[in-house]
Amino acid sequence: MTIQKKQVVSKEELKERAIKMIANPTETESMMFQLLKDIFGKVVKTQVVLHPYIVDSLVDRFCLVAEVDGSQHLENKEYDKKRDSWLEKRFRVKVLRISAEAVRDTGGVKEIRRIIRE
Repeated sequence: MTIQKKQVVSKEELKERAIKMIANPTETESMMFQLLKDIFGKVVKTQVVLHPYIVDSLVDRFCLVAEVDGSQHLENKEYDKKRDSWLEKRFRVKVLRISAEAVRDTGGVKEIRRIIRE
């Protein structure tokens, strides 16, 4: 039986991935970024490396990370929970996870605004 070690990705590799992700955002990532910019202004950053992860959006001033959850996250809830906990402890941020459906939905956008303002 072979035990595989977890591959460690360098900050430089993550930065390269983030640049590609910025150039090719999903529709819901773009919508979320615009929504956050409407609320917080120019302080919103997208596809930010918080090593060893890349987060969808970061609002430094409010210590807020916003993650858009597409269908792939339905299978990875435990991983996301551990990741969020680690980010919250390590970087002292609040991680807000929002489903892609909620981002696309007008009522969902209102709910997102309410959550963010709290």
